Amino acid sequence: ERKIDEDLNAGIVIPDYDVFVVFQEFLVPLIQDMHCMEVQPNFEPHPPMQFFPRYVMTETQNETHESNGNVLRENPNEIQLNLDTSGRFITGAVVECCRNLDAFEFPLNLSIAQLERAERILTSKILSMLFANAIGEEELGTYYTMNEILESQSEIRTILATSGLLIPMLDHSDPYQTAESIALNGRYWPYGRGVYVSHHQDLVA
Repeated sequence: ERKIDEDLNAGIVIPDYDVFVVFQEFLVPLIQDMHCMEVQPNFEPHPPMQFFPRYVMTETQNETHESNGNVLRENPNEIQLNLDTSGRFITGAVVECCRNLDAFEFPLNLSIAQLERAERILTSKILSMLFANAIGEEELGTYYTMNEILESQSEIRTILATSGLLIPMLDHSDPYQTAESIALNGRYWPYGRGVYVSHHQDLVA
């Protein structure tokens, strides 16, 4: 059983910027070909950021004739968003993102010692009152190592799954998924990774 998108049948790992620079003569045509682009022309400028198509947006007035600004059209079948009753605000969302820290390479290249150091840097920030205050809370949240999350009888795993916050993950121990897991997560997965849950359990990182 696959744990990620079924259409992911090919891919390439570029662990850091230097690799891209050295192999760009090979990588740029490959990336363009994978995205069905013309191989010879240069990349076009990146378009403006837009989280959903303009055709599902409209500028209307509500029943009191007050401007709502941009709101979703009624019943856009192509988009599933958890909205409030007015249709203006998203009440819940899952955001997946990653980046490398200064002076660190991307996670795929990190040694165990570097993973430990990166984890200490991150937890020192998120397990601080400065961070708690920044997200509007008065108490510290809790940090769980990924090993705790992956335990079969894990209480926090159940909480995350029930809340729809447990993202799909490959099974590193499954021989059919090991290679893909290493390519995406690195050979030391899940070492050095973890999940932060805010005190009110309304923010997970």
